[in-house]
Amino acid sequence: MREFLIAAAILCVLVVAALLFLVRWESLFIVGIVMIAAGMVVGVPTGFVYHVQLYRALRGKNKLAKGWVWRPFEHHAHLDRRDRRRVMPWAIAGGLGFFVIVIGQALLAAALVNMYVGR
Repeated sequence: MREFLIAAAILCVLVVAALLFLVRWESLFIVGIVMIAAGMVVGVPTGFVYHVQLYRALRGKNKLAKGWVWRPFEHHAHLDRRDRRRVMPWAIAGGLGFFVIVIGQALLAAALVNMYVGR
């Protein structure tokens, strides 16, 4: 089953890559830039709020270790149910913002490839 999922994922990537050559590079470029900007508008503030909420939760339990800001997910085990409800929505929103940025970067790269190779 795992091999099937890997093959299906590769096939999907190839189909999407082929379909991207049907779209004008200017359109891909604009959509990519807009997605990067939208991801940053969502991801940066929510990531900041996530780190502030996590800091408050860990500080209250005296579990604030050195370097926690670089590996915050390692400290989620110290959160109780109430703290998780306060911290995790911000982590998810920040992660979604990051995902939108990555998709925008992929579209931007596809636009550049399409510009040089496609037409």
